[in-house]
Amino acid sequence: MAQKPRLVGVRYTDLSLASPDGVPAGRQASLARPLRGPLPVVDVGRWRRHKERRITLGRVADWEVHPSPRPRRLTARHWRLLSLLAEHGVLDTHQVRVLLFSSRATAYRHLSELYQAGLVLRFTMMDERSHLRRWELTGAGIEAIAEHLEAAGRPVPLGLEHRRGDVSFQLVVNQFFTDMVASRQVTGGHLYRWRHRLDAAAWLRNHGVRHVDCDGYGRWIEQGTTVSFLFYLEIATYAVELIENISNPTQVEPTSLSRIRATCRAAPAGLPVDVICVLAAEDAREQALWNRLDNLQLPVPVATTCPTALDADPAGPAGAVWRTRDTPARYRLVDLAGTAPISDSISREVP
Repeated sequence: MAQKPRLVGVRYTDLSLASPDGVPAGRQASLARPLRGPLPVVDVGRWRRHKERRITLGRVADWEVHPSPRPRRLTARHWRLLSLLAEHGVLDTHQVRVLLFSSRATAYRHLSELYQAGLVLRFTMMDERSHLRRWELTGAGIEAIAEHLEAAGRPVPLGLEHRRGDVSFQLVVNQFFTDMVASRQVTGGHLYRWRHRLDAAAWLRNHGVRHVDCDGYGRWIEQGTTVSFLFYLEIATYAVELIENISNPTQVEPTSLSRIRATCRAAPAGLPVDVICVLAAEDAREQALWNRLDNLQLPVPVATTCPTALDADPAGPAGAVWRTRDTPARYRLVDLAGTAPISDSISREVP
């Protein structure tokens, strides 16, 4: 006999229990983090960009928590959705549809049911015409999924309260992950594994590599070939870095460069990956990165891409969008496999 779904829900008297950083949801707009991008946000959830083909980030308009949550019985699909949000921190409706559902309407219905139960909160971005909703777990949602995973004997993701990080930044990282998953429809390959930045750091520590600050780890398999990579997002950190006000954008110091240098210093003998993959916010930032990478000796190859290249290839991140040190030509992700030397103390075959 199938196990009867248990009743899950919460009623809030203090909305700070369900809002990020312990701040009541109604005050989130005034306390939103500084703008992390060169222009107001467009729609990072669907990779819509300005005519300059630029990924942009922005401020959260407001967090919404259901004023009177109602407990409800959760199905297996609800639990899968909660687990997905727990693993990735924050997702928009389009990303949830691609990863878990066959239609946007079905995805929104399930998300709304969790919202009504007080297990997720929702928000939109300022200066955005699409009004695409983003979703993350409330405090009650974190407790519910942790209890559920423990009862099922499954591991609970590390740092559930901190996995969203900077919301706008993490949404772009998660869109890259979503596009990797969707690439299988064109290439026939598949994303065998993806690790959140916290999980990637823990995995690297288990391989003797510490103090690495990457934005994710992936393993792609296509036509019997496997390529593993660390992922970095190269984008402006604060509004003072408005790139359109700089006469020569290619001279801007790339924000990911110091993190890549630190990663290579932490593993002078090499990393347990084939390549470091960097997504630059625009063409100029990609060129600025190569202006400095060309003069560095790195133990692991670096490959870069930008929105223009991603838009031009229907295969997305798995397609011929990656540029390497040797040539400005673009390679498929699978073509980057086996390009890093294997150290005696590090193996890339460990999943």
